[in-house]
Amino acid sequence: MPEQTRAGVRAARLGLRIRVSVAALLVVVAVAGRGRAQDPVSDAVLRFETTPEDGRPGGWFGGPPEHLGVDEQIVHGGDRSATITRSFEEDSEFSTLTLRVPAGRVGQRIVFKAWVRSREVVNFFGLWLRQDGRAGTVDFQHNYELDLKGDQEWREVAVSTVLSDRAESVFFGVILNGPGKVWIDDVELLLDGKPWREAEVRELERLPMDDDTRFTGGSNLGPKALSETQVERVAELIEVWGFVKAHHPKVLRGEVHWDFELLRALGELWRKPMAAVEHRRWMASWLEELGLPERCDSCKPPDGDVHLPTRHDWIFDEERLGSELTAALVKIHAGRLPEGGSVYVRLNPGVGNPDFGGEQAYAHLDFVDAGFRLLALARLWDVVDRWFPYRDLIDTPWPEVLRAAIPRFAAELDGSGYKLELLRVIAEIRDTHANLWSGVNERPPTGDCSVDAGVRFLRDEATVWALPSSEAGKPVAAGLEIGDVVTHLDGRSVAELVAEWSPFYAASNVPTRLRDIGRSLGLGECDAGTVWTVERRTERGSKEAIDVELVRSRRKTTGLPGGFTHDRAGETIQDLGADVLYVKLSSVKQGDGQRIVEAAAGKKALVVDLRNYPSAFMVFELGGRLVKKNSPFARFTSADLGNPGAFRYGPSLFLSPLQPSFDGPVAVLVDEVSQSSAEYTAMALSVDDDAVVVGSMTAGADGNVSPLALPGGQRTMISGIGVFYPDKTPTQRIGIVPDIEVIPTPEGLRDGRDEVLEAALRHLLGDGAEEVAIREVAAWPLAKPPTGTP
Repeated sequence: MPEQTRAGVRAARLGLRIRVSVAALLVVVAVAGRGRAQDPVSDAVLRFETTPEDGRPGGWFGGPPEHLGVDEQIVHGGDRSATITRSFEEDSEFSTLTLRVPAGRVGQRIVFKAWVRSREVVNFFGLWLRQDGRAGTVDFQHNYELDLKGDQEWREVAVSTVLSDRAESVFFGVILNGPGKVWIDDVELLLDGKPWREAEVRELERLPMDDDTRFTGGSNLGPKALSETQVERVAELIEVWGFVKAHHPKVLRGEVHWDFELLRALGELWRKPMAAVEHRRWMASWLEELGLPERCDSCKPPDGDVHLPTRHDWIFDEERLGSELTAALVKIHAGRLPEGGSVYVRLNPGVGNPDFGGEQAYAHLDFVDAGFRLLALARLWDVVDRWFPYRDLIDTPWPEVLRAAIPRFAAELDGSGYKLELLRVIAEIRDTHANLWSGVNERPPTGDCSVDAGVRFLRDEATVWALPSSEAGKPVAAGLEIGDVVTHLDGRSVAELVAEWSPFYAASNVPTRLRDIGRSLGLGECDAGTVWTVERRTERGSKEAIDVELVRSRRKTTGLPGGFTHDRAGETIQDLGADVLYVKLSSVKQGDGQRIVEAAAGKKALVVDLRNYPSAFMVFELGGRLVKKNSPFARFTSADLGNPGAFRYGPSLFLSPLQPSFDGPVAVLVDEVSQSSAEYTAMALSVDDDAVVVGSMTAGADGNVSPLALPGGQRTMISGIGVFYPDKTPTQRIGIVPDIEVIPTPEGLRDGRDEVLEAALRHLLGDGAEEVAIREVAAWPLAKPPTGTP
């Protein structure tokens, strides 16, 4: 499913280096840009014609400051241009030149344009455009897919997005990742084609809750060792608080600062331990003080094709809650708003996944105290309990997860510990989309440097599958070989380390968790030595244990450009001979559907490789050319705002035949990197009777994502809609089940074979095909095993 609303989602298609840059950029800009707004932005500032400040562009910020400068010799227009300069020796990953303006304008489309020039850029540079609101980042767009690097003469580039009504500030700027130099000149910020400063000003929405500043600087709640009884009191409070947040009209409309009300209630528990009866009576009086709403006569229970019912039976349990609290909760439920929705959550138009843009990030709180940590836990727990379309697939009962986490969040924690505890809870959701994207580097193993080797877990074995080379052509991780199975790191078994690290890795299934652990396996301290024990298998089948001494580095080599894909190198469309056409969707462009089937004309079979993330949305454009009749391939579930917690099925989605078409058999290749949009695309391209899916378990995380801000400026997300086959067979956690299961082997990697493609060709070409011919066609299109991009 296309991952709409996800900040920087396109970065995933360009590899780890860009994903990390985007995540870091969101944090750095938020801190650096606080309080630095210019409105209106003058032409002189945009075109760098103001007087430089300490040798840097006047009116702009960013950094590191020493990387920013002005040039009066090389310009596109006027007397000055701005520069960003980086060397190989920098400690920081990137540098940025940034400007910020208030978002209070009337209009639709923002366009940020600039003229740029570069010399000796090793990694990439580009433009980015970001909108911030209560929840932190509301929208983030960039043009990194242009792959700007090397030596570029003056050229105009742009990035655009739709102005969000959730936005309070607009940030825009230029990023340089890695060494090199970039010149920037003649910047324009446009709204609906006109200069930003000429757009009509509008007042940003202000809610009654915005006037409540009781806990703006912190909750004043210190860490506390909680007894089992106290944990139960906090858990009950969070459950009640979340229920009221989803149903009470005053809270829904933002008339009460409900976050701060939780902090106030926690303060009562911190000051005065309460017995169960006393605590429930206190909560009842708390709700009476809020005011109990009148009954909503037009509210109706969920109807239609319900997938998940509401989960509020517990509010009727007088034995557990007491009569007073039960009566208050029942009245609040009966007085909910018929249309649902609130300042905290609404549904995105078209798709219907939740938009949590009204949640406040409290990014100004550099130290998150115990009260705000528990607020983060309460918000995360409540969102999953009420708005996660796959909550029925969570392994551990969700109330148990809450009670286990409360004492950890209340204890003394530093910033790293807070992020680790969030990671631990998020991992319980079993959703690959639901990571702590602002703190993913806190997962073990940690470190700024890595052994430069690609590792995949194949049947639970950590296998070296790619070894990039330095520019001089020498393998960086000297001593390792393709196909080596890593058994120990510095004397500790990989199996033991996986068991220790797994609780912090959010993933829908085991292969996906191992995928992410494999990508992190080499992390550690820079320039530090490490010993990997590998099992090397010879061509005769014997095994030998070898200790390989390695050194972690900052990856100043060519890196692993194919680290997020397992498809073939080379062109998007490749003629494999033997009457087979191959296409990989990692580099496909919108509009290529017709070009693909035209290239397949006269071929007996087509292979579509989805061991990647599609670079363009091809579900209908290509899928419609592979079906012979109207074919249902998926249906979604979405939340019912009027009945928080309920999810209903929508109608089936169909592929309709398009011309030109391809009528032959199709093989769709998948594995653990096939995630979200790749999985949704695989559902569509394999719907025809002549199509098969070949490979292994996919990531099992489908559905448009919904970002969620957490206190301290932390960011996570969840799969926001449910994705099912037309017969309601699920895809979450299960993924796209292959018709022909194939998992590569260490021996196959060592020999430079693509065993998944081989299996697809055997199926497509039939029993008469010669094995030698199949292996020759399916061989990696590089000299012997992949030592660069696979």
